[in-house]
Amino acid sequence: MEADGYIQTYNDLMSRVSDKDVALSILTNVAKDRRTVEINKNGGNGNGHSNGSAGEKATQGQLNYLK
Repeated sequence: MEADGYIQTYNDLMSRVSDKDVALSILTNVAKDRRTVEINKNGGNGNGHSNGSAGEKATQGQLNYLK
């Protein structure tokens, strides 16, 4: 969503709730929800890389890190 879209959404929320903190909180959560949907749609973790597949074994470096 472009900045103008967020501004419009914020203004719409302000007209409904009349509290800037509540409007900002709702807008923040809407933005997070939209981002989560985009990440899930793209099958990744948000940085352009997938989280791996179930068939891949952990590398020795990954196992060492977990220890």
